[in-house]
Amino acid sequence: GTLGLFVSASGFAENSEYTLLSGKELNVLLADLADLDAALDTKNSFREMMQIKMREAARRGMAFWPYKAYLDTRDT
Repeated sequence: GTLGLFVSASGFAENSEYTLLSGKELNVLLADLADLDAALDTKNSFREMMQIKMREAARRGMAFWPYKAYLDTRDT
């Protein structure tokens, strides 16, 4: 299937994730500025961010899962 990534530097409307999922398959992932900053840090990678976001989307059914949440658990 096709999967898209929507990046917003100013965040998302409170109900945007639910609007994306309303009666549809999850085919768009959301990333914010914090996600992008973390993914471009030399300790991390954009590829890893996408893998984590895809895994959590499949697991949780959520278009947005903060990459930082994964990094916080990985670094402890």
